[in-house]
Amino acid sequence: RLALTERQRAMLAEHFRVQAEVMPVFCEPLAAPVAGSRDRRLLVWVGRLAPVKRPQLLLELAERLTDFNFAVIGQANSEDEFAAGIKSRAGRLTNVRLLGKLAPADVARHYASAGLLVNTSRFEGFPVTFLEAWRHGLPVATMFDPDGVVSANGLGVVASDVEGLAGAIRRLCGSPDQWSAAAAAATGYARTHHSVDVVAGQYERVIERVMGGVRPAARG
Repeated sequence: RLALTERQRAMLAEHFRVQAEVMPVFCEPLAAPVAGSRDRRLLVWVGRLAPVKRPQLLLELAERLTDFNFAVIGQANSEDEFAAGIKSRAGRLTNVRLLGKLAPADVARHYASAGLLVNTSRFEGFPVTFLEAWRHGLPVATMFDPDGVVSANGLGVVASDVEGLAGAIRRLCGSPDQWSAAAAAATGYARTHHSVDVVAGQYERVIERVMGGVRPAARG
């Protein structure tokens, strides 16, 4: 049995008496980012317009950071009252653009040109959006830090509330040196922990163990 984080592994053991192994997700890094090609005052948020993702906190952040621009990528699972309220509130903010659901290539272009990925979720597994951001050399600003990897590895900034996150974003994006260090750390972390070369061997060992020692056939 596999888990994405140590927290998930512990929860499986505590609540279901299941022993799991933490396994990272594949994420092949791209070329190192060019700081000059980034707009550090463009912040991107990617997710569903759902209560668990707390997009309302992103709008609070936009109200505090009026000199930043926010690109919101994603849509609601259903057009309910919550989603309608988010869209109405966002429509009154001149620094917020609701882009809806985009093709993967268009999302990638935002990762490649923005200054930070913002995450306001109450909880996650291990966010795929983080991996997509890091492979593009994009640091994160988040209220959720899986196993503390963002803080421990300098992959962006972490805060527990909107006020703290706003201040952390200003400090990071206001310092080219700090931003460049976080971007380099993001690329390095993706390469060291999530590249195909690193992760494939771990999956191979698990599959071999499950198959009773039979080594999976090599593929060309």
